[in-house]
Amino acid sequence: MVSSQVFDRSKGRRTAGAWTICELHRLIYDLLVLNMQDRPEVLRQVVALLEKAYTTGVKMNLKMVESKASLSLKEWGVQSTEERAKAKRLRGLRVALTEELARVEKDRLSC
Repeated sequence: MVSSQVFDRSKGRRTAGAWTICELHRLIYDLLVLNMQDRPEVLRQVVALLEKAYTTGVKMNLKMVESKASLSLKEWGVQSTEERAKAKRLRGLRVALTEELARVEKDRLSC
């Protein structure tokens, strides 16, 4: 049987009803263990990669927290009303362009 030092212990909490990345990694691990027992070699390889993704995420989070500790409010992303309105407008344009590109690509492939 495959086991994992990372995923066979509990850690991580839900905040405001959302799953933490830790919980999502554990759910993936549970599904793999339950559904891939007949393929232990593949399961070991996938679990090893999943553990690496998990620990990389933990390290990345620590680096992000370290870098944010020295930022000003503006650098933290606190925006003025005008900046928020501009960001919302630009996001809408990006979504529209993405949808248009997807439509053009679909048309191109259907020819």
